Amino acid sequence: METILSYFGTYTPAAEGAVASFKFEYLTTLGFAAIVIFAGRAIVAHSAALRKYAIPAPVVSGLIFSIIVSIIKGSGIVGISFDTKIVQDLCQNLFFLCVGFGFTYANALVFVLVDGLIFILLTITGLRKKIFTAIPDAVRKAIPAGIGLFIAFLGLQNVGLVAKDASTGVTLGSFNLFNNASVSWATVVVTMMNRTSTRANSPASTFSGLM
Repeated sequence: METILSYFGTYTPAAEGAVASFKFEYLTTLGFAAIVIFAGRAIVAHSAALRKYAIPAPVVSGLIFSIIVSIIKGSGIVGISFDTKIVQDLCQNLFFLCVGFGFTYANALVFVLVDGLIFILLTITGLRKKIFTAIPDAVRKAIPAGIGLFIAFLGLQNVGLVAKDASTGVTLGSFNLFNNASVSWATVVVTMMNRTSTRANSPASTFSGLM
């Protein structure tokens, strides 16, 4: 049984005071991601309420999947985690191609496919490790921070917390509840919930993050 499980990830037996854990490797993680997305599209397609309020399919199925994973871990059966490093890189490339460069979804997928093939080639030949070690440590740490800051800035713009300003470029958005600022307040509350639950290492951080 352990031999079969090793094809899908890494199993860590339970230790004293901790449940057993299983971390799915990146290809299995990608498969789960695809299943969740298609399941979400099926759920939205059969729900008039979700379509009416334009709830994205990944949010619907992602929330359901997170609840299932949290229940499994909370019941003490096994703690499930996923190797999302490579999947995140590919999805980030897809995001920036569509949003930053205005690519169509089909063209962006082609570029991501080419990017994945190049990544595999670099890994097989050993060039990936050489390139990675040639980058200064400070730059390696700054890249994900810069990308995260840029994505956060786009999100703050979308919810109205950041607005355009002729003098300074950007300014703080409106918090007037009578001026359609309910989304801004909801974002602040959910962000505080996520920060608190994350520091407390609570499973609720997954739910608040999706919100």
